[in-house]
Amino acid sequence: MRKSRPLVLGSVVLAFGVVIACAGEEAPGEVADERDAQSAIVDAAILDGSPRVTTEDAARDTGGPVTRSLGGVVKNLRGTGLTLKNGSETLAVPLLQSDAGVDAGPSDAGVADVPFTFATKLAPGAAFDVSVASQPTGLAQTCTVAGGAGAMGSSDMSSVSVSCATETFAVGGTVSGLPPATTVELELNGTSTVSLTTASAGFPAFTFPMEVEDGQPYEVKLKTQPANRRCSVTNGTGTIAGAAVKNVTVTCACSVLVLGAAKEASTTAFTTALQAAGLATSTVPSWVDYAGAPAASEFNAVVITVGDLYQLDMPAAGQTSIIDAFNAGTTGVVTSEWGGAYIPSQNRWQTLKAASLFTRSSGHVPAALTLTVAPGQEAHPIWAGLPASFTTVNTHGGNVGNTLVNGGTLLATCPECGNIAVAFKDGAQRAVQHGIAMDYTAENSTSVNAFTNDPNVTKLFVNSAKWAARCQ
Repeated sequence: MRKSRPLVLGSVVLAFGVVIACAGEEAPGEVADERDAQSAIVDAAILDGSPRVTTEDAARDTGGPVTRSLGGVVKNLRGTGLTLKNGSETLAVPLLQSDAGVDAGPSDAGVADVPFTFATKLAPGAAFDVSVASQPTGLAQTCTVAGGAGAMGSSDMSSVSVSCATETFAVGGTVSGLPPATTVELELNGTSTVSLTTASAGFPAFTFPMEVEDGQPYEVKLKTQPANRRCSVTNGTGTIAGAAVKNVTVTCACSVLVLGAAKEASTTAFTTALQAAGLATSTVPSWVDYAGAPAASEFNAVVITVGDLYQLDMPAAGQTSIIDAFNAGTTGVVTSEWGGAYIPSQNRWQTLKAASLFTRSSGHVPAALTLTVAPGQEAHPIWAGLPASFTTVNTHGGNVGNTLVNGGTLLATCPECGNIAVAFKDGAQRAVQHGIAMDYTAENSTSVNAFTNDPNVTKLFVNSAKWAARCQ
């Protein structure tokens, strides 16, 4: 017969928190399991007022093993799907709301550490080896483990550190229309810059020196325009999506702002002719409404048409926008039938008066006009491709010129125009003034205009715009 031994069956809680443990004989056929005994001790301790007994205490009382938890923190986790491994156990690490951008937004991701603890506890002295089983997805991140291998100590361990670094990607694209010996400067997210010329390595392709983290926004802007071009950016904004950005496009061209006359059909025909000559155009339908937007400084040249609106005035803000850009040397000015600033009784165009090149004595009866290039000016770019003398196809109104002013130089004469048909100013500022009305034909007829049936007048005004814009 097997010898019986004492067995702790439970604890009785008396008044004042006294605990009496009762022992008895093992009944025949029963097995006294140590783990059951530990559970009995813990169960008995849950009564109110009794001393708390932990599983560890019970294990110590019964001689069972003591185990410890293993964990740590994940830093800068912004992607989903990170899985850690210790031995045969794997642990999925979730994103906190702030890291996922639910509360704080993507730019604030990673502001909080993500704690983790493996489910399986380890005995003191047991080996552990924490590694990354799978990297995060959604955002391109690489996570590495520090302090992940060793032996368990006598207490819980939470010192395993997992650091996640978000991958960065390049931003770049191509440039077109940039002439030799000119420079355009671009900036990325307001910090990284790149200066480009046709001699730059890899031109016309470019790449910013700074890369941007996956999932973060990027914005490419023009920082400095080239001296004789205006550039624009397309595909310049977006969010990095796990790959380099290569489709930013920078297009540079001579740019002309056409301030039209609302009743004139020729404004559209003129802009079409400018575009056919390779110029980028923007049009304000009537210069009477131009109050400075878009800013004249954004263009290489401004062309002011007049036509039947010559007795009206441009808003002061519009005149200021033009004259400021003209005085700065960034924007040329082309005008037609535009001597109104010198009619004292009207007192108009006074802010732009400094850009006019000859005075006005009167208007003239619309007629076909004969223009002749001034001696010594035959090779001037404004007269390129024109005969030495030509007569307009249509009837034109215009301005009878009187005296050259503001450094103007005679380019062409016209008997009907008081012998000043075209004048130009060269130097830090460029300007061209025409005595004839560029969009006033056949007594303001909208059915006929010079830019649809008079190639010489078309070439003269297109050449004027290109030269004033420094695009020749």
